[in-house]
Amino acid sequence: MTTKIKDIAKELNLSISTVSRVLNGKGNFSNETIKKVLEKVKELNYFPDIAAKGLRQSKKFVISIVFDSEDYYCSPGNSFWPHIVRGVIDILKNHGYSLILSPIDIGSNKDIINQDYNDFYRADGLIIVGPRIPQKFILNMKVKEIPMVLIDNEIKFENIDCILADNFNGGYLAAKHLIEKGHKNIACLSSDEEFVSFIKRIEGYKKCMIDNNLKANINVLKFNLNKFDIESKEIKNFITLLKKKTSALFCVNDVYALSILKIFRKFGVKVPKDIALIGFDNLDVDEHTTPRLSTININKLELGKLAAKMIIEKVKGERNSNIKTILDVNLIERDSTA
Repeated sequence: MTTKIKDIAKELNLSISTVSRVLNGKGNFSNETIKKVLEKVKELNYFPDIAAKGLRQSKKFVISIVFDSEDYYCSPGNSFWPHIVRGVIDILKNHGYSLILSPIDIGSNKDIINQDYNDFYRADGLIIVGPRIPQKFILNMKVKEIPMVLIDNEIKFENIDCILADNFNGGYLAAKHLIEKGHKNIACLSSDEEFVSFIKRIEGYKKCMIDNNLKANINVLKFNLNKFDIESKEIKNFITLLKKKTSALFCVNDVYALSILKIFRKFGVKVPKDIALIGFDNLDVDEHTTPRLSTININKLELGKLAAKMIIEKVKGERNSNIKTILDVNLIERDSTA
């Protein structure tokens, strides 16, 4: 049976109008409320009937934010995307635009490249969030001349607006911080997924290590933590390797750092006494872990605001050229590197 807005409202004990306003980027709701609604959307596999809505409206004034549903909900503590959504809403509402959330299930068996894109065509422009959205999808939207802005992604040799954090400098700052704390054997933990943000963060880490006459190449570890059970032999060998060869660990994002913190606790590795730990992104949960997680901060709210401003410029025809924007990052020092 098809999930409807009233089903989400009933599950969350919220009014139908509240759920509808959250999904359409209207109203002034807390990040907690937005997150609860979005999680329930994922759980109940709800997809809004954007096509029907478009037929009822004589004007669009609609921006669609497209994201991989697994990316959005990859961790219970992942507050990254809700802050972006908040930033987008803050700008759009001042210009009379509504926001439609358009999750794509990349992990399903559906071929999203060939499915019907009428939902997206009914939006004035797209904000496409995250590196997992397939390039074929993005290029298909470009061929259809739909204005778009990419967040945390770029396609080389394609003239498409994009906004990225200063990932290189962030990786450099993370390594520099650990070196200043007296560490020399510093490992970098990344996913086996070759995302542009991860690549740049690793490059920044390597550059800092080289600048300080320290070895870098042999210390870059690529490990997909999602594929292994915490009790597995691979995890045990991985922890043994870390304890033997490193005194500090830089994780390319906080989701990985939080997973490592959990694994360290399981195997009796004390942070930062045995191994210092720093992540990247500055999720809300970082402030509440034990120990509190040091990280590289990305201003997610500003990321969303910039994306909204850029897409409105393109939709209104105020700017024909495409730009690449790099957003500054900064170090947040907490207990995990003390």
